[in-house]
Amino acid sequence: MDGKPTESAIVISVIIPVYQAEKSIRGCVESVKEAAAHLNSDADFSGSIVEIILVDDGSTDGGRRICDELTAEYVIARHTKNHGVSHARNIGIELARGEYIVFIDADDTVRKEYFLDLLKKEDETGFDLIDITSKKAFDDPMSGYEYVENAVLAENTHVWGKLFRRQMLLKNKVIFPEGLAIGEDMLFLLDMALKLGDKKFAYVTKKDGYNYSENEDGAMNSEFKESYAHQLVCWQKAEELINKSGHKFSDETMDRLSAIQIMAAMLVAGKIACMSREAKKKADKDMVNTTLSASYDLVKHGLKSGRVYRLLDRGYKMKVSFFMSSRNLYLALYGALKK
Repeated sequence: MDGKPTESAIVISVIIPVYQAEKSIRGCVESVKEAAAHLNSDADFSGSIVEIILVDDGSTDGGRRICDELTAEYVIARHTKNHGVSHARNIGIELARGEYIVFIDADDTVRKEYFLDLLKKEDETGFDLIDITSKKAFDDPMSGYEYVENAVLAENTHVWGKLFRRQMLLKNKVIFPEGLAIGEDMLFLLDMALKLGDKKFAYVTKKDGYNYSENEDGAMNSEFKESYAHQLVCWQKAEELINKSGHKFSDETMDRLSAIQIMAAMLVAGKIACMSREAKKKADKDMVNTTLSASYDLVKHGLKSGRVYRLLDRGYKMKVSFFMSSRNLYLALYGALKK
């Protein structure tokens, strides 16, 4: 921040996509308000305003009504047809007025220290991205390319737990890719980092404060569905973006990307293997076969580098070898084993 905020300054815009979240959205918003109040209790950040932008993505439960009930001076509610979380977040970015943007999911909450911790670190460093993670932290600021290597390709692929400078996103035209149900966070972060390139812009600190709620109905937690193919598409797109950047990443980095592609493909193949009889009857057989072939092709592509095997654990090595030798037999045995 550029010094102490002026009175009535909107410092943070909190963007919350809302879809079928009638049971959780009130608790989410209350936690944000508590964190905003705690921020204002600090002398250095007194007068900071946190605006909350609720983007209802075509909810059919009571979430739509609750969003309207929560509307206040600095709580905005917008309703759209159901276009997915990326579309909702992009609308939120357009509506945001704060110096910084924070993304929170409607079924999650934050601790009261959350905004204060983020802004204190930003005040200390002055960077465009403050990344709070429970994983590895770094003592030195990162360039965009370093962020790709040490965050995006190191399992830090979510947009929550981060403070983004809004003008940085707008200047570089960083938006969420629409039409994907899986991997949109990762592609957003990857696009942002590649556009920043050699510029030191990010600080990753080991801290807590975001309460992530595991969604049992989430994209990767249910039986196979057509959107699982997006798990393959997003990592293919990731490679395309990296290659298009023109930056020469290390062999180790590219091997890590290949390993991620292989594991993603095996995850999707495993979902197909574990389909119930009822699910198989209802499913579009052509779509399932196309997705299975795409999984096979992505594994084959990832294996082009003979070095990638060293990054896979023993279990993945065995599964990959079996799958590539006889995928139908693999599916039958893997499905029987899991059931």
